[in-house]
Amino acid sequence: MNKDVINKIREKQRMLALLDQETIILKSDGLKYYRPAGWKHDLFHRKGHYKYRYLRTGNRFGKSELGVVEDIAWCRGERSWYNETDPARYSGIPKRHVRILLIVEDWGKSDDVFTNLENGKFWKYIPKDAFAGYDVGPSGDIDTIKIKSIWGGTSVIKIQTIASFKQSPQRGESSQWDAIHVDEPCPEALWTAVSRGLMDTGGSAWFTCTPLIHPWINRFFIPRGKAVTEKTDPFENEKKFVILGSSYDNKMLTKEHIDDYAKTLKKEERAARITGIPSGAGGFVYDEFDRNIHLYTEDDLKIMGWAGLNDPPRTVWDTDAEGNQYVKKPGYMIRAAIDTHERTPQAVLFEATIGTGDECYIFYFAELFETRIIATTANLFNEVVQGRNLFQTLIDPRAYIESPIDQSTLAGEFLNHGIIGEKAPKDLKRGILKVKEYLTKRDSKGRPVVQFSENLRETLFEFEEYMWDLKDPDKPIDENDHMMENLYRLMSTHPGYVDLDEKTKAHFGQREVFEPQDMDIEVSLEVDGYDD
Repeated sequence: MNKDVINKIREKQRMLALLDQETIILKSDGLKYYRPAGWKHDLFHRKGHYKYRYLRTGNRFGKSELGVVEDIAWCRGERSWYNETDPARYSGIPKRHVRILLIVEDWGKSDDVFTNLENGKFWKYIPKDAFAGYDVGPSGDIDTIKIKSIWGGTSVIKIQTIASFKQSPQRGESSQWDAIHVDEPCPEALWTAVSRGLMDTGGSAWFTCTPLIHPWINRFFIPRGKAVTEKTDPFENEKKFVILGSSYDNKMLTKEHIDDYAKTLKKEERAARITGIPSGAGGFVYDEFDRNIHLYTEDDLKIMGWAGLNDPPRTVWDTDAEGNQYVKKPGYMIRAAIDTHERTPQAVLFEATIGTGDECYIFYFAELFETRIIATTANLFNEVVQGRNLFQTLIDPRAYIESPIDQSTLAGEFLNHGIIGEKAPKDLKRGILKVKEYLTKRDSKGRPVVQFSENLRETLFEFEEYMWDLKDPDKPIDENDHMMENLYRLMSTHPGYVDLDEKTKAHFGQREVFEPQDMDIEVSLEVDGYDD
């Protein structure tokens, strides 16, 4: 036989022997030989001292594998793949045996990913000498895994399914846990029920999810109006840690294969399934909105010539030799929209416009969402527009419905406090299309013509909550949409930049109380048959 052939056979035999040896080693202590699939995987483990961790991931990031390893490490009492001197080895892990709850979608998913005796992820990493057995539940599936702790005693991983909770909402109540691992987005009611079990132990929780549904998880981890983006990733908030996980972060996958998968997805799914951006099962209404493009920040003020985030330049007036006033420098045109409510705060969104034609820029610079009291809202409103070029105020059509008792209206209440309103349009479908159009508009230099202040807490929150309704795909979910209502009404009626004359400017926002007859406009509170 050819000597080269013999050498190749021997080399293959040697490699097979090494693979067999590696398999034996891994089966004996897979935890010790675990290696994070990327720097974000490693960082997630190192942040174990945070009470709550949120790994917001796209598909195939490796979230379940990472989560299982963290579960086993807590049960064992150490992350044994780190060196003895590395603080991450014990970060956040109690020095005792623990009880962990793992939340999965259903028993089929649990068996397929976690507990299958042939290739389940748990059996790949549980050290052989630490395995203390498992229990089978009423469904015939493994629902409990027992692991010996290096600190003494036996730790337990208990598996609960979302499907079981929906059938019996009392499941999980009154149990005590040292940690909870949420592997699939779960209903908020389930989290509320099981998280009570963390109080006695001061326990922790980690969420490793592709967030197609249940946006409450995002709200739980991220303050209202804030967001985790490429610029802010990772994000730390008191006892909470958030890191984004893209499919591209998994060094075990090739970009080509990820790209091939991404091309098969609809646009509304791609962001969630590849980059882990919450989109709801129906997708974002305004997926054109991008914080990296459409927000202006403190850093932009000097270039913009603004004194503050909510302070667009006012009109500068001067006097000629004959004593006549004239506009020395035009200010921004201000418009506002008010969405009225009985139980939630009155929502007001302020818009500032400058420029003409394709170089007309629109800035949403201030909002009010603080109180239901109209008098208080009106006072705050007048503070924002004081001395500015206020062109128009749109008010929710419902505010013009007369009371059957005294024929008064909410619009009339605002009028009594100096706010002259016009009935806003009720045309959601056309309004959404108009907002989408404006969000995609760019000037001659490729800059967006619409921008939002980074301090618009409610507006930015609603952008990430405003999703299509799966039950009625042509409509958004009617929840957390007050500023979105204002936004479509302002954009769908935008007149372009209008500079008011001296007489009009002198009346708007200059007096504490004024009557409609002081203005060269007509005010009508008649209702054209509004249909609630």
